[in-house]
Amino acid sequence: MAFEVAVGRIAGVAEVVTFGGTTLTAAGPGAYIAKATAAGDFPHLLAGVAVMSRYVVGVNRLFWRLLYRLADTRYAL
Repeated sequence: MAFEVAVGRIAGVAEVVTFGGTTLTAAGPGAYIAKATAAGDFPHLLAGVAVMSRYVVGVNRLFWRLLYRLADTRYAL
């Protein structure tokens, strides 16, 4: 039995995994972007990248900034 991670078939880095005769596909923004890329569907590709970018920026601003402030005030030298 060979273990292979399919890169570039349907999805990128780890959205598609083939083990033996079984192929598993993950759902999510990465898979959405990869499918849009494979199909050449530029509007959906742009929408997927925009949504993922907004999510990353939102998490950084809301979550990590609060944790940084807490650490800075609590553990300041």
